Amino acid sequence: MRTLSLALAALVGVTGAARAADTIRHEMPLDIPAPSRVEQVVRHIKEQTRDGKTESMWVETRSLATIDIDEKGEAYLVSLKLLDRKVSNPEIEPVLAATVPSELAYLADESLRPIKLADPQGVKARQVAFARKMAPQLGDVMEKMYANLSDEAFTGMLLKEQVYLSVGYNLGLKVGEASSYEGEEPSPFGGGGVKVRGTITLDSYDDKGKLAVVTWKETIDPESAVALGGQLAKQLTGKDISADLAKASDAAKAADLDISKGCRFEINTGDGLIRKADCQETVSAGAEGGKTERWAITQTLQK
Repeated sequence: MRTLSLALAALVGVTGAARAADTIRHEMPLDIPAPSRVEQVVRHIKEQTRDGKTESMWVETRSLATIDIDEKGEAYLVSLKLLDRKVSNPEIEPVLAATVPSELAYLADESLRPIKLADPQGVKARQVAFARKMAPQLGDVMEKMYANLSDEAFTGMLLKEQVYLSVGYNLGLKVGEASSYEGEEPSPFGGGGVKVRGTITLDSYDDKGKLAVVTWKETIDPESAVALGGQLAKQLTGKDISADLAKASDAAKAADLDISKGCRFEINTGDGLIRKADCQETVSAGAEGGKTERWAITQTLQK
């Protein structure tokens, strides 16, 4: 995969304003042996603020990812096996055990971004069955939502931290120079997408210490996010919600809705593997409150 990784790294365009950038472009291709085993520890924290009060919960997992190359040599085959899990609230454990298998196999691209689970329909059915057990109506709603959700989009939602990690692979950047992008992410439910804008910056590069620090930041256009929610609501209810959508869009503007996400990556420049990542996703509505999710991730290549 090294040749492919180098080619992809060379395609990473550097745009945007440079600030005290050096003149050397540092290529950081992912170059781990196949197969490889990587131990991954993830601490996922969720915080919800409403009426001035904040509630939080956390889940910490230790997993082993076995990474190999598919028969065509065009993608990675990943098996992510749960080894241990701790939770802030004991009531969370049976929900997780019932809805997420302890081992997930999936296809990933050259940057280890999940493409598709080996059995997405089986995992969807598992979650729908649990929801229906809790409340029949909830199960019906989830089943209808999943019917309109592609297997690829479902895979990305289930493995969000793996999607975030993939941003930090196969980069080619100069220290202090921001690589900027702007575009539209496709909607997982069809129709129009969500407008996004972001930057990827190489903050430091220590050749002797084989350590690179990269920061990624991305903002999502609130109006297109509201429109996406409207698409889903229309699919679930079958009703024309244009008027409600217009009100929601106005409310988003009034509440100063801010949706952002990003990560700080510490990358081993010897093999390109991310050793540590701190990621955050925030939805803030000013005085109305909001929610924040944080991921503290460490990875260790097993020998």
